[in-house]
Amino acid sequence: MSGYPSTWVSGLLTDLYELTMAAGYVEKRIDACATFELFIRYLPPGRNFFVAAGLEQALDFLEKVRFSAADIAYLRTLPLFRAVDNRFFDFLAEFRFDGDVWAVPEGTIFFPGEPLLRLTAPIAVAQLVETSLLSVLHLQTLIASKAARVTTAAQGRPVIEFGSRRAHGIEAGVFAARAAFIGGCEGTSNTYAGRVFGIPVYGTQAHSWVMAHEDEGSAFNNFLDIFPEQSTLVVDTYDVHAAVEKIIALGRKPYAIRLDSGDVGSDSQWARTQLDQIGWTDVKIFVSGDLDEKRISALLEGGGRIDAFGVGTAVSTSADAPFLGVIYKLVEVETGGRVQSTAKFSEEKNTYPGRKQVFRFSDKAGMLANDVIGLEEESMPGAEPLLQPVMRKGRRLPELEQDPQATVKAARERFLASRRFLPSRVQSLKPNGQPFPVRHSPRLEQLSEQVRQRLVKASFAGSKRPSTVRPSIIFWEVDVQSDFMLPGGKLYVPQAEKIIPNVSRLVEACRQGLVFLVSSVDAHNSDDPEFSQWPPHCLKGTPGAELIPEAKAPRQLIIPNQKGFVLPEQMRNYQQAVLEKNTLDVFDNPNTDVLLAQLGLESGENPRPEFIVFGVVTEYCVRLATEGLLRRGRRVAIVRDAIQPLDERKGTELLEELQSRGCRLLTTSEALALLHEGAVGELSDVQDKFA
Repeated sequence: MSGYPSTWVSGLLTDLYELTMAAGYVEKRIDACATFELFIRYLPPGRNFFVAAGLEQALDFLEKVRFSAADIAYLRTLPLFRAVDNRFFDFLAEFRFDGDVWAVPEGTIFFPGEPLLRLTAPIAVAQLVETSLLSVLHLQTLIASKAARVTTAAQGRPVIEFGSRRAHGIEAGVFAARAAFIGGCEGTSNTYAGRVFGIPVYGTQAHSWVMAHEDEGSAFNNFLDIFPEQSTLVVDTYDVHAAVEKIIALGRKPYAIRLDSGDVGSDSQWARTQLDQIGWTDVKIFVSGDLDEKRISALLEGGGRIDAFGVGTAVSTSADAPFLGVIYKLVEVETGGRVQSTAKFSEEKNTYPGRKQVFRFSDKAGMLANDVIGLEEESMPGAEPLLQPVMRKGRRLPELEQDPQATVKAARERFLASRRFLPSRVQSLKPNGQPFPVRHSPRLEQLSEQVRQRLVKASFAGSKRPSTVRPSIIFWEVDVQSDFMLPGGKLYVPQAEKIIPNVSRLVEACRQGLVFLVSSVDAHNSDDPEFSQWPPHCLKGTPGAELIPEAKAPRQLIIPNQKGFVLPEQMRNYQQAVLEKNTLDVFDNPNTDVLLAQLGLESGENPRPEFIVFGVVTEYCVRLATEGLLRRGRRVAIVRDAIQPLDERKGTELLEELQSRGCRLLTTSEALALLHEGAVGELSDVQDKFA
């Protein structure tokens, strides 16, 4: 067995809607070649990275998946398929995966948004394998990533995976053992996984062995008779101290003793002392019993004298984070030789178009420095491309046709080697306020914007578009700049990238001529007083000072932070006014109040437009912009799902305070809905189509 027994490769191992879409593609003769990418949106709480695992079984599935006669006969009985043409069932009878696959090698450390696998095949074929690919790669990546944390906590001590009895099924237990080994575990208790994958197997004895004897001494003695060199004796059935003393009294040295309950930290210290006193310094102390990375860390920090750990439920179920947001999205369609990139732009679920590659950069010492997600055809000197070709025309490449034991060992070695070069903050088990830097290349950002514009234009086709902005609504964007918004920025706001999809939706309204946008931006000189409190950031002329692409409109007016600047007579000739500032408060720019007065004059019958505020950081520049507007008698609303605080609790308290002072709280959808009053309903319709 290389991965899946034959009973696990039925084409019915999919969701029904995959079959309905495939039937539609076949009947309507949509002969497109599609490229899908599989990736994970976000890290679970407490995680800092993922470990790729499961590719071997994914490739096994792709090579072997078939629809049997019984499978097809079953589908014919479903009412949904009664009107489906026989051509679809003939397609299923001849079904083979005949596409190409690129993937990140197993054992590779990777991060959210980075493609784990890219697949190109006829669109109906690519659709039908989605569910199984997601399931296979999800399980093993989940477990390998959890095992990486547990083995990190063990500080070099062996960790044995003991979780088959807690896994979600026998199959899951086998592949959890495999994934845990890739994630750094020394071995497993699962003997089937040991035989198939060559993983070292370990076992001790259960309390029932001791309880089946009239006394502990006999239980220990009998076990030592059978396993004289490899006996691990469980000593906490009744009393740890008495059990250890009985073993010593026997005069027969075991390989190890196991502590499974009680105060294992203190008991390990006492047992180590007793064993050392009689010269048994090589007898190991093995600890198990509801362990996870936090408890292991606490035991070692508390001085526990422990040589190895057995971890079950926490690893085999990834108990604290039992799922990952793994998804499979269409990024490109080729029809009749014409290639069209595709993407999704709905709230919090946007994707990037085009076939992608992940480029990994390291520093001079070999430490991992940053990743760039770019287009497949891009070249980035000095970077390691992570996605590698693994399958062509439905067959894995010859160099990958290793036995399953060699494959899993190579994956484990790859992970262990890579972990040594991770920055300490990323290896840490504690929440990381400075995630590993991952950004999208300028070419990919440009393609994404082109696709967005194409979709918007297509959605507006045939409809009457508004020609002027709403004078009663003005959007106000705060500091949506690279140094704040992107990992690796000089003053990156943790998780700021999460609000980018909503920022993009709001700014899209400006691009489409539905609302005027004011943007305040940091534009610092190197000697600005602010740098006595904050690290240098957003220096004029540097990439970090640039608004991110999602925050820009085509027709901008830059308003410098200097006296004497004369505003144009008609601000409505622009889509976006960019107010530069070199302090936290945009109202320190002498032109801010002048701009407000002019916008009020241009509001016609409604001289008090409502300002809709979004951006970063909630407790600082967002607060100051909002308070400045409120003090000037302006109507203000904050888009609560398009702002990001540094401290969630303080951010929530501030919003409550501002609300008590008359500031409204809106969602992105509610802010866009305000533009419906009067002539505009189109933008929300577009967003709904993207959802």
